[in-house]
Amino acid sequence: MYWSPSFALWLLFSPKGRIGRAQWWAGIILLLIISAPSIMTVFDEELAREYVIEIALFDLATLYPGYALDAKRFHDRDRSGLWGMFAVVIALFLIGFELLAFIDDCEFRELEWACNGALLAVAVWYLIDLGCARGVTGPNRFGLDPISRGTAQS
Repeated sequence: MYWSPSFALWLLFSPKGRIGRAQWWAGIILLLIISAPSIMTVFDEELAREYVIEIALFDLATLYPGYALDAKRFHDRDRSGLWGMFAVVIALFLIGFELLAFIDDCEFRELEWACNGALLAVAVWYLIDLGCARGVTGPNRFGLDPISRGTAQS
């Protein structure tokens, strides 16, 4: 797999075209590494409360690259990239609940648990559908097959 700066920018910031499972996994692992500081605050509530604004901004900044990866992978499965919005919408609700809890010192535990459960269900779906299932063989309405071409940017 050839990686150039323009390929990395396209991979993380463009929802157009198709990518295979290997590129999707590489992008997801990169986002997980970048998000490690934010993920670690899940285990330390005091730290999370102290840096809630910074964590929210960081989480917002990583939403679009995650969506761009998912959209291209859904394209490879011959589906609309809008299917990738499920995780984005749920994550936005979670970020909003955290910010409201910080600003008004109010709790949304039940709603947070419901959103976390929904996000977990979507993550499992994405892991199976995007991370394990093969894309459509040959060209489709979103571009050429990334396996036969190397990577299809369109």
